[in-house]
Amino acid sequence: MDGLNPAYQDDTIFGVSGPQNVPFGNIEYAKINSMGKQWIRQFTCALAKEVLGQVRGKFGSVPIPNGDVSLNGGDLKSESSSERERLRTELKEMLDGLTYDKLLEAQANEAETLTRLLKLVPIPFGKSIMIG
Repeated sequence: MDGLNPAYQDDTIFGVSGPQNVPFGNIEYAKINSMGKQWIRQFTCALAKEVLGQVRGKFGSVPIPNGDVSLNGGDLKSESSSERERLRTELKEMLDGLTYDKLLEAQANEAETLTRLLKLVPIPFGKSIMIG
């Protein structure tokens, strides 16, 4: 079987040259990891809070016997928008930390720290390797 001419249609074998031809598809919720599911829950809660704020915002207050109850529609809307912005920022920062540059930088820092640590470890007499 030829790798460039498979028996099935596969547009991904020619690679990705840019964001316009990345083969994205719908991901099943069951296949999302727990961290992704938690982010989706929090974002959904923020969206529900916005909808509740819109519903409560239609009526400033609800009359009840012997008084009125004021509703907090505006507070819910502003809280929802700040939560959504915070979640988007956290997601963006996390994804920015997973770029190849950042990962290589983290590996270089780890290697440098390990080298500094190994310089402090004493080598037993007769066990060192001389080069040169």
